[in-house]
Amino acid sequence: MQILKEEVHNKIINAAKEEFLEYGYSGASMRRISKKIGMTVGNIYRYFSSKEDLFHKLLEPSLNEIEDIFNSLGQEEFMNSTIEELIEVITNYIMTARRKYKGEFLILIDGCEGSGFESIKEEWIAEMATKIRTSAMNLFSEKEMPFDLEFFPQIIAEAWLESMVKAIKLIEDEKELERNLRAIERLYLGYFMNERKHEIVRK
Repeated sequence: MQILKEEVHNKIINAAKEEFLEYGYSGASMRRISKKIGMTVGNIYRYFSSKEDLFHKLLEPSLNEIEDIFNSLGQEEFMNSTIEELIEVITNYIMTARRKYKGEFLILIDGCEGSGFESIKEEWIAEMATKIRTSAMNLFSEKEMPFDLEFFPQIIAEAWLESMVKAIKLIEDEKELERNLRAIERLYLGYFMNERKHEIVRK
């Protein structure tokens, strides 16, 4: 009986992933999910107390792992690693998460409006912007700062995340995706790593 329950639970989760991918949280319908798996809405509520509960249960495992990507490098590692070392670590994290959680990742980015995860994309961008801002402050004096510290890190963080998301959405072939992710990371990390190298030479 327990095996049957687990199978039904997983069946609901898989159908919900398809629904949330297509319609997002706000447009998703419990009735459509129930039709996909041939059970009543009432039976779904025996496993999940609400649409919000189902949404959270679907995304929580992937969210924990995906957030490791953003927490994988502290500021010290960022400042003491070569660009190739950083690209290797970040690419490996993203490719691992993509293999396991491609659908969930895209839902978190584009399908959370109206849910408890609505602000997750902005939170990730803010984390990335903070790392960029701190790196810039370590590299440049206030007088030498080549950009506005308030706005520029935010702009770069948004562009970086959107570039990675676009690549994950459009490129199915794993090797091609990995190649493009490395190029994206080199583009956004290269400036800071080169400036850091010049700073070391100047000192």
